[in-house]
Amino acid sequence: MSDLGELLALADKIASQAIRGEQIEAYVGRGTETSIRVYEGEVEQFTSAQSEGIGIRVIRDGRTGFASAGTLDATVIDEVLADARENTEFGSPDEWAALAEPDGVAVVHQELWNERLAAYGTAGKIAMTKELERLALATDRRIRIEDANYSDGAGEMAVATSTGIRATARGNNCYVSVSTMADDGDETQTGWGFSVGAHPEALDLARAAQEGSDRAIGLLGAVKPASQRLTVVFDPFVTAQFLGILSSTRSGEQRAVAEPGLDQAEPGCHAETADAFEAGNDSGVELLAAAELAEVAGAVLAAAALGLALVGDAQLEGATVVDVVAARHAGRRPHVAERARQRALVIALAAGEVAGAAG
Repeated sequence: MSDLGELLALADKIASQAIRGEQIEAYVGRGTETSIRVYEGEVEQFTSAQSEGIGIRVIRDGRTGFASAGTLDATVIDEVLADARENTEFGSPDEWAALAEPDGVAVVHQELWNERLAAYGTAGKIAMTKELERLALATDRRIRIEDANYSDGAGEMAVATSTGIRATARGNNCYVSVSTMADDGDETQTGWGFSVGAHPEALDLARAAQEGSDRAIGLLGAVKPASQRLTVVFDPFVTAQFLGILSSTRSGEQRAVAEPGLDQAEPGCHAETADAFEAGNDSGVELLAAAELAEVAGAVLAAAALGLALVGDAQLEGATVVDVVAARHAGRRPHVAERARQRALVIALAAGEVAGAAG
């Protein structure tokens, strides 16, 4: 990876080209990735790739234009800036559109770069992937391996704006995964396991192998139950999938856009959301729902600490709390009720993931 100062200098150069009445933000980044797949003790696929790119945002007269390119070539960068400026003509006007300005608050350092990973050789990564496959095969005679994988990635970036923001960051990470198949007569079930670490030596190969085996074997003999109303215990991985789906609907733009409506806070509402209500912010209803749900989530986490299982009823209880909160404000803001319920479900599911891990 190159010197971060080089990327920041390039971002500064672009941002400095802002003309009167215009704001420019430049994001510059590059990265590398390695991917290894092993099957039956041999490397089936090996990928080592590098990428770089730039994104430029221009704001003029309340309109925002954006353009990007997958290269840092100087001639292309000039074209990207020209395209971003041209694209402002097609942006929707927004009187609040503007770039952030320095606030004097020091940035909290986060160490996301690991030198041990950066220096780890390719031969070691291949050997680790082969060992993962061997360990998974050794867990049970009924297990077959579809593939064993190692992946890592590293990235560095710099951002600069014409308003004075300047920042750099870099990080890397790695993980292993194994896809398994369990056979019992004519029946075959699949499973998978993984381990994530700051560097290869932190990866738990034995755990990933056993997890992949257990998930496949645990499904042998499973049958589809008859339709009925049951209490459900969520697997932590299923919970994570729910969180991924729901969180993807909450973009930064959605959170930033607020409509006028609420004149004042409800008496007795949580102090953290009073300002949001007074500002007429849609998110205030959702935040209030989340705050009032905290007692329910707290009870769930307490149960997790005692080793108790989290069941679906706890999530239903959380949703009921939010239904009540949303209904309280439905007369004035009916269109946010469903979003409040979604926020509650995210919190309940998050509590469920913690409880599942504690169990």
